[in-house]
Amino acid sequence: MNALNQEGRPAQDVSWPLLLSVGAVVVGSLWLLRYNVLYTEGEVMQSLFTLFVGLVAACVLLGFHRRRTATWCVTLLGGSLLLWQAYQTRKWAVIHEDIVDIVRFAEDS
Repeated sequence: MNALNQEGRPAQDVSWPLLLSVGAVVVGSLWLLRYNVLYTEGEVMQSLFTLFVGLVAACVLLGFHRRRTATWCVTLLGGSLLLWQAYQTRKWAVIHEDIVDIVRFAEDS
C-alpha cells in the first residue's frame, strides 16, 4: 500500500534517472578520491574506504524496493564520505605546504 500525502494522493517516488544520476556522481567522485586515502590515512583505511564506496554503490539496489530511501542513503552516506575525504585531503595539502616551507628555510640557511 502506498503512503498518501496530505492531499490524499499517493506520494511521489524518485525517478530511476535521478537515482542513477545521483549514484553515478557520488560513487564516481568517491572512486576517484579512493586513491588519495592511501596518502591521507594509509593502506588499511584505503581498503575500508573502498568497502564503503561499494556499500554506497550497493545502496542503489535499494531502489528496486524504495527509490526514495536509496537516494537518501546514497546522498547521506556518500556525502559524508566525500566531506570526510575532502577534509583529509585539505589537511594533507596544508602539511605538504608546511614541509615545503621548512625545506626551503633549511636550504636557505
